[in-house]
Amino acid sequence: MSVNTETISLSSNDLPKLNAEAAKKVTAKITQVKKWKKHAKVVQILDKTFLHITQFEGSKKTYWVNIISLSSNWKRKLHIEWKWLILSVALLALSYAAYTTASGMQLFSKYKYLESTIIASVTIGLIFFVTFINKIQNSTVFYSRKSKIPLFEIYHNAPSKAEYRRFLELLSVVNAKLKESVTIPEDRVLAGELEDLRRLKDARVLSDSLYNKARQRLLSGH
Repeated sequence: MSVNTETISLSSNDLPKLNAEAAKKVTAKITQVKKWKKHAKVVQILDKTFLHITQFEGSKKTYWVNIISLSSNWKRKLHIEWKWLILSVALLALSYAAYTTASGMQLFSKYKYLESTIIASVTIGLIFFVTFINKIQNSTVFYSRKSKIPLFEIYHNAPSKAEYRRFLELLSVVNAKLKESVTIPEDRVLAGELEDLRRLKDARVLSDSLYNKARQRLLSGH
């Protein structure tokens, strides 16, 4: 596989031209929609060299990442929205307390609506619990090669685990082949990653604080 090593440290003027050329060579693509949301993320491998990522959550963001600038050590992340579990437990506990109190004081015969109110409360609590379970998701977080800064993540079950595995396997192969076939001086690797991170900051993908942290790591060699 032939690789243009100049893509490792592109100038801002060269990037639009390269983007247009690479966009014609889509190696793989995955479209992700998070559960319970309409927002999507589209990740494409272009020309076996770049990742083109479009995020629609919130304001639309489109950015490029050199695959060779990715670390090979990807990490899994578990996403849990605890608020749904807290709401569920609180409502079920409240329903239980109301039931035991009403039973002990024999209030059900006096207040006809009380039983149906408690049943409705339990039902809502169970709905909150099911929502909590459905919102649990796993993702893989991808980091920059030298500064170890998180750049993007891909969810395991969006759109399906099988499609996620195929995309991840191909990305892993492309990443490994790039690093095997390209010999680049260390200073150019650092310069290329720094340029990538600067473009991501300009695209509002990285915050100023995260960019400064990554820049400090690269310049200090840690």
